[in-house]
Amino acid sequence: MADVKISQLTEVAASAGADLLECVQSGASRRTTVQKLLDWIKAQATTWTGKQTFQGYTVLGESAPAVKCKVLTGTTPLIEGDPVPAAMGIPYSKVLGVTAVVTGYILGGDRMVTPGTTTLAGVQYDLYTVGNTAYIRLHATNSENILGMGFTIFIWYQE
Repeated sequence: MADVKISQLTEVAASAGADLLECVQSGASRRTTVQKLLDWIKAQATTWTGKQTFQGYTVLGESAPAVKCKVLTGTTPLIEGDPVPAAMGIPYSKVLGVTAVVTGYILGGDRMVTPGTTTLAGVQYDLYTVGNTAYIRLHATNSENILGMGFTIFIWYQE
């Protein structure tokens, strides 16, 4: 079946009890079976190439919740032990999960450090939320290597 926009069809007909469709576009008649048409529609709906952008919520699986992701960025404090707030702009009751990375040239290399990391010296911090605000709080005595570094907070929330 040739690619046709629904708005371009001037007629669609099926015989009673038959599995055959006849589509008319600009006077040209095309015939196909209902199953072939359904297979074609299904293939178009699931064959994606390149970047896909979804403006609403996304459902990944039949029983999964409708979700969105939000990214916040900022800079860690310049003093060990200090917190920095990041307003999520999402009601607390909708948030499904929050995680973060501190990024930058840390200990001689480009690194991404997750909350609670203690395997590297001087990079320890915590991530927590209060209401609809996320906080990055540097450890009071073990965060000297991430002062003033960039951070990214990832938030997954439901509809």
